[in-house]
Parts: sequence; C-alpha cells; structure tokens
Amino acid sequence: MPTAKQTTTGYSGAKDFKKAAYSDLTLPSGLTCAARRVSLEVFIRSGRVPNSLLPLMKGALKGQAKVPSFEEIDAELIASAMELFDLATIEAVQIPEIHWVPARKEDGKRLNEDGSEWERDDDLLYIDEVDALDKQFIFQWAIGGVTDVAKFRDGTEKELADLLNGKGVGMPAKRAARTKR
Repeated sequence: MPTAKQTTTGYSGAKDFKKAAYSDLTLPSGLTCAARRVSLEVFIRSGRVPNSLLPLMKGALKGQAKVPSFEEIDAELIASAMELFDLATIEAVQIPEIHWVPARKEDGKRLNEDGSEWERDDDLLYIDEVDALDKQFIFQWAIGGVTDVAKFRDGTEKELADLLNGKGVGMPAKRAARTKR
C-alpha cells in the first residue's frame, strides 16, 4: 500500500498539504503574513476563550449568532474580544511566528514557565507588537469572514463614524439640542 511519502506516485506530501493550507494575507497596516483559516471550534477547544464570549461563540456555531446590543457592551466584553483577537492571531498566523507575552505577576514581573524572569527577545514578534486593527482583520478572515482589506476598512470606518455621531447609541439625550442664535 502506498504511503504519503511516495510523492512520485502522484500523492501529495505533508509539505504540500501544509503549504496549501496557508494563504498570503495583506493586513490593513500593509504588512503581509502567511495565515490559515481556523474554525471557532479550535478556539473553544483551546480553553483560552474568555468566559464572557462563550455564549456568543456557541450561538455562532449553531448558526444563531446574537450580536450584543450597544447597552450590553462593557469594558469586560471589549477586553474579552481583544483576548480573542490575540488568540486568533496566534492560531492563524504561521509566518512570521507570533509569541504570547507572559502575564504580569502581582509584583509586576513577567516569568517564564520555568519561573525565571522573562525578557523580551528582539528576534521574536510578540502579540502586543501586532497592530490592533490587523488582529481584528485576522480574526474575521480566519473564521471565514471578510477577505478584502478595503471592504474591512470601509466597514470599520463606517461603524466608528456611526458611533462617534451617536448612531446606535441606546440612550436618548437628556434634553433637546440647543439651536444657534
């Protein structure tokens, strides 16, 4: 019986499968990386999904995604989303390799797994060095969402403009706007 190593017989080797799984991805910052698609199940199985996002992700897996209303969005939910963007970036981006930054201990120090004090290596790229908008784009792309940077940028800019103009804000004004005289 032929094995995967017998590529001369027409079978693809492991390197072929790995290469086919990656796509060159141009990010909103203009930088390019090699990334792979990642399913929501991978994030959930990793055990690193913030608890506040689990109900949203489980709903999305069932095709019943519920977008939180403006009133439901708080600092905890935003921080959880940022954690998920970090996770997606590390899981999806293969080249360059992106590394976690150890959490700070009570004394403010960061420690390696062996307990020694952690120091940043200038030859490595850490998750906190990746642009936040790039991480958001990578997340959306990785789970099968937006694939075009221009469309992503247009949608993000429109949402931000709407928020700044008060559209979608659930609380009415306390009083009517004053007219200029």
